Amino acid sequence: LWPNCCNNCDFCLRLNRTAYTKEQQLFWIDRIKKNIKTIDWKNDFPYGISILGGEIYYITDNELQTAFLDLIDTIIEHVLLPSDNPDCKYSSVTNGIYNPDFLFKVCDKIKDACGKDAFDINFSYDLKHRYKNEHDRLLTLENINKFHERYDYQVGV
Repeated sequence: LWPNCCNNCDFCLRLNRTAYTKEQQLFWIDRIKKNIKTIDWKNDFPYGISILGGEIYYITDNELQTAFLDLIDTIIEHVLLPSDNPDCKYSSVTNGIYNPDFLFKVCDKIKDACGKDAFDINFSYDLKHRYKNEHDRLLTLENINKFHERYDYQVGV
C-alpha cells in the first residue's frame, strides 16, 4: 500500500525508502478502491485479497484512518460478501509495534459484516532482526495476545 513504517527492521529491503505524504497515502487508498471495483473477485480471485504495508495499522491520522476504513468497506462489498468461497479472506501482515486500536477497528468492521473467519492477520515476530529494544518486542507480544483474546483467534506469528 505504501512504504511508510513505524520500524526500521534490519532485514527490510526498503531501508532507503521515502515515506509517502498524507496526500500520497490518500491517493493510493483511493486508487486501490477504484481498482478493486474493476475486478471480478468472485470468479477470478475467490480466495480474497491481501493488503500489505510498509505498515498499515500504526496510522493515527483521522482522515487516513477514515479513508482506510472506507477501503475496508469496499473490500467487504466487492470481495468478501459476494464470494461463495468459505475460505475467502482479507489478509494482512503487521509488525505489531503500535497501539492496536486501529487494527481492531479494521477487524471489527470485517467481523461485524462477514464474521471473524473473514480475516487472516499475521504478526511478524522476528526476534533477531525486528526489534531495536525490549520494549518493542514486548509491545508486539502484548498486541498478539490482545488480538488472540479479542477474537478468540489462532494468531499467525
